Amino acid sequence: MSNPESFIQEVTESVRRDRLFALFKRWAWVGVLAVVLIVGTAAFREWYQAQQRSSAQAAGTAIVNALAIADPESQAEALGQIEVDTSELSAVVDLLEASAMQSAGRSEIAAATLAAVADDASLSPIYRDLAKLKLLVMQIDTLPTSDLVSGLEPLTVAGHPYRLLAQEYLAHAIYRSAVNGNEEASVDDVVDRLRRIYEDPEATARMRSRIRLMLRSIGREADLASSVSILASELS
Repeated sequence: MSNPESFIQEVTESVRRDRLFALFKRWAWVGVLAVVLIVGTAAFREWYQAQQRSSAQAAGTAIVNALAIADPESQAEALGQIEVDTSELSAVVDLLEASAMQSAGRSEIAAATLAAVADDASLSPIYRDLAKLKLLVMQIDTLPTSDLVSGLEPLTVAGHPYRLLAQEYLAHAIYRSAVNGNEEASVDDVVDRLRRIYEDPEATARMRSRIRLMLRSIGREADLASSVSILASELS
């Protein structure tokens, strides 16, 4: 290559380097800003998660301390003073507070608290449905049977976390209706419902004990004979 050509190439490369450095100087702040944003976001996330863990631990300790209080009204007051950061944890505190209020004989306040949780569309169904179930059970001696049935039936569907409890209370409501002379309510229907709950693989030992006790009280414990045999064969 001749000297003029070599000189021109060197000049061209020098110009390119100068342009590249100029572009770098002009836009380097963008790359620096991106790095700062990435590192800052990661640091903020770590800080936020640490704050959330600390807040959850503090709330958990406060709940445990409140539940250790023997007097229901004082317990409810302590639960009501707990500050939480999430709607789910707030729902848990409200459910516990409602139970304490009910034990303290303040059923109206307990019912209002449960109704508020049940109607909160922002909450997961697991909290809302539990509040509905507790509210219906609280009113099982005062609500008309038709209202109890219409309220409990949606909670008895397959896959529902409280389906067996809802079915058990539904059987109680129908039995009460039958005893009160409602011709549409049948004791045989109640016995059949209780037997199916008893045979359900997800039924707990305590639940089966309650069912046996109820059937014994109405003189129909013998209806569980086949169920007991089935369960015994499954366990052997």
